[in-house]
Amino acid sequence: MAENEPRESNPPGRSNLEIALVGLVAILIALLSAVLLVQCSGDSGSEDVNSTQDQGDATADAAVETSTTVAETSTTVAETTTTVVETTTTVVETTTTTTVPPPPATGVITTINGVAGWSSAGEWMTTDDGPVPLSEGDVFTLVHVGEPLTQVVGGEVGVWCAGPGAGNNGIDLDFGVEWPDDFPIAVSADWDLIPHTVEVLPNDSATYKAAASELLGFRGVIDPDPPLVQVIRADLEGDGVDEIIVVAERNTSGSLNPANPGDYSIAFMRKLVEGEVQSAILGSYVVEEPADESWIVALDTYRIAAVADLNGDGRMEIAVNGRYYEGSWTTIYDYINDDLGPWEVLSVGCGS
Repeated sequence: MAENEPRESNPPGRSNLEIALVGLVAILIALLSAVLLVQCSGDSGSEDVNSTQDQGDATADAAVETSTTVAETSTTVAETTTTVVETTTTVVETTTTTTVPPPPATGVITTINGVAGWSSAGEWMTTDDGPVPLSEGDVFTLVHVGEPLTQVVGGEVGVWCAGPGAGNNGIDLDFGVEWPDDFPIAVSADWDLIPHTVEVLPNDSATYKAAASELLGFRGVIDPDPPLVQVIRADLEGDGVDEIIVVAERNTSGSLNPANPGDYSIAFMRKLVEGEVQSAILGSYVVEEPADESWIVALDTYRIAAVADLNGDGRMEIAVNGRYYEGSWTTIYDYINDDLGPWEVLSVGCGS
């Protein structure tokens, strides 16, 4: 080749296009390397952040678990407190079971026919209310209108009254009389039996004869001069106003059986109430004509046995004895008030 021939600028066998492509590839490789370097740096930072979040989540979870444990512990304390309250309630219920014994029975009232009843805290009691409170050796006071009070000691306790109507509870006492004579009542009381005035009056009062005659007239008996067998003045309530108790009786045969038709026995009480005299019948009987010859007529008679405080309430009651040809009885009247008057509260009898 000649010395002055021009030299080629590209390596042998490559064109200008090839050279350009090689350069472009080199540039792309450099850019890709840079991108990969940046991504690696970013991933390392993300891992640090995630690690921090994981640590925070673990701390929060631990705090939640701790809080739950505290809550459960508080619940256990509350349940223990509830158990203590229930125990206290049981103690209160136990202390409310208390019983009070009933008041003792006192003031047993007995007659030759047996026990009429007794009182408990001032209330009237009978055998329907429980056993009769009697014991051998009990001390009784005999009460009989117009006679002093006397004491007797009771003997054997048992069943009194034989025959029909038998079965009355009683105690062996010396009443000082024989049936059919009028008899006292006996009371086992530790209070004043006669707290107010009781006075026996003469049997010749025209006023009380007239009162008896009027009451008998209502029963078909005409007797302008009825015989008086008892007149008693008493202040039953202690209010300063006297009551008058009267018994009138006509017994022309001299016996209870046989009796004569038209004979009678009547017991009544009179009292001045608001300026007007009021009367209350305590018992009455009139002998009637026999229906035929086979009918035997008999007379029932009445007597005031006692006027005394028989239940310890400070007021006096009236004890009325009744007799008939085969038996006798005693009835106790309590004067309730001026509207109701005397009211029957106890009674006992024996006979056929």
